Amino acid sequence: MTEQPYTLKDGTVIYVRLQTPDDAVHLKKAFDKLSTNSKRLRYFSVANALSDKDWEHYLNTDDASRAAVVAYKKDNDEIYGIGVARYFRTEDKPEVAEAGITVIDEYHHKGIGKILLAHLASHAKENGITAFRAEIHSSNTNMLNMLRNLPHTVAKLEDNVLRLEYEI
Repeated sequence: MTEQPYTLKDGTVIYVRLQTPDDAVHLKKAFDKLSTNSKRLRYFSVANALSDKDWEHYLNTDDASRAAVVAYKKDNDEIYGIGVARYFRTEDKPEVAEAGITVIDEYHHKGIGKILLAHLASHAKENGITAFRAEIHSSNTNMLNMLRNLPHTVAKLEDNVLRLEYEI
């Protein structure tokens, strides 16, 4: 997937492409910009940092079974990470992948999550994935609203966490 530009409603130009190893530094800086609430809703914890093992898990992609799409801004030669969507193929159903989306707070409600999800789903389909599975905190209304029109099943896993599986 080549870099694709998008102009947001406010005129901001962002770019979307598959994650590369060079994105590690940009993604780590973007993680530091997430609010405590965003970390709680996305990672179900409020840790100020991810462990090295977590970073290895998130950054290790093969673009087929484990893939990620990044959104970023450019300012001259500087790149600023603003969002990422990723999937990991499940072991129990290889045609299903666990998926997640994270966008830094200052870019919420601008359509970036939908752009990332569309790119991720397109890439997943090319690799034989037909559905995404996601665990979403029940108070994450932004994510639930984004996904509500997609055909899905819901199963409550534990207090305040919903598991959705939806066709892509």
